[in-house]
Amino acid sequence: MKAFIRSFLLASIVILAIISGFLWKAKTDVDRQRIESSKLTTFVQEVLKLALLDIQVSQVFEVNKDNLRMMSMTLPFTRQKSLIMTEGHALIGYDLKKANIQIYSKNNIALTLPEPEILSLDLNHRFLFENDTFLNRITPEDRNQMLTMIRNEVEGALISETRKLDLAERVKKMLDLLVDQANIQVIVD
Repeated sequence: MKAFIRSFLLASIVILAIISGFLWKAKTDVDRQRIESSKLTTFVQEVLKLALLDIQVSQVFEVNKDNLRMMSMTLPFTRQKSLIMTEGHALIGYDLKKANIQIYSKNNIALTLPEPEILSLDLNHRFLFENDTFLNRITPEDRNQMLTMIRNEVEGALISETRKLDLAERVKKMLDLLVDQANIQVIVD
């Protein structure tokens, strides 16, 4: 009976040691998944920008890449396809450092604004679906090219939509509200 109890206790200790070893390994594996980074060099620059529009962006893009080609023959079933959800926001407005300001008198100022531009564009991407084959895998470089194409597409759409709006008239209304109190006349060209 004593031998049985000793064997049972020894087996229990061995089993507990094995289980704790597995738990310790699982914990250290989680610890290994942390992100390491180094300090980035920061650069501070003075800006003078006026944002007039904050546009929310949400769109799904389908990106296709044709089948692989070997010489003049295409390899079947090597097409790539990705669905990417893009969300974010853009600030549209004026870089006032490019504006021309002329002061005619204490109460008369002329302001010539440059073309409106995208002041900032913050996009987040989420891959909804990827279809690739063993012979034609989607690489990180392919993903980077897709995201660059999507960013260019969003920028182009924002610029074309901005041209349809009369932002100069919006600036004039905003400035009229600001300078009414100071008894100053601002002429926006």
